[in-house]
Amino acid sequence: MGQKKKIKVLYLETQLDKRIDSKRSQIGFMKQLIPILAEERVEIITMEVHSKADLEKFLSYARRDPDIQYIHFGGHGRTRRGTCSIYLTGNEEVNLNYKRNLEIFRNLSEKIIFFSCCQIGSHSEAIKNLLKISKAWAIFGYSRDIYDHQTIIIESLFYHYCFAAAARLCFKTIFERIKFAIDYLNIDDSEEPLFNPLFVGYFE
Repeated sequence: MGQKKKIKVLYLETQLDKRIDSKRSQIGFMKQLIPILAEERVEIITMEVHSKADLEKFLSYARRDPDIQYIHFGGHGRTRRGTCSIYLTGNEEVNLNYKRNLEIFRNLSEKIIFFSCCQIGSHSEAIKNLLKISKAWAIFGYSRDIYDHQTIIIESLFYHYCFAAAARLCFKTIFERIKFAIDYLNIDDSEEPLFNPLFVGYFE
């Protein structure tokens, strides 16, 4: 009997602009977290993304590998005046409102995309277009500015429910559980965290 293939998480991280008040690099943390939660069942692949060419290369790699079920992007995001942008090393902008940039994400079928970036989850039109062109099962992100301690807690909860929960849960259920946990644990200090959630999800 052949060995069961591992699920793979592709973790892509860009260097944050020095003007951003964050020293966050989660590569080391994720390399420790995933094996703790999933033991030998999940492999994490970490890559640094410094340019749009890097992003295209790594997403093409993910597209060809059906075992890569999770694509997690850690970097800076911003929405303003109709833009919905992630920023790569050197502050290179990838505006997800532009069709040519959406094409980078085309046909990432049956995968989960997680944007660990400020704000971009608030731009529902751009993320819904991205969901459609990517054919992903779900896209997760944040609707407002996100702080380092919040990302650590929320993303640990996310992968706990994905890999370590006693029962296998659908992604909509995982989303709802995390949303309520954020409120219960006071992770989000907004006035109405359940009605104006920090953590957002879009589903096919």
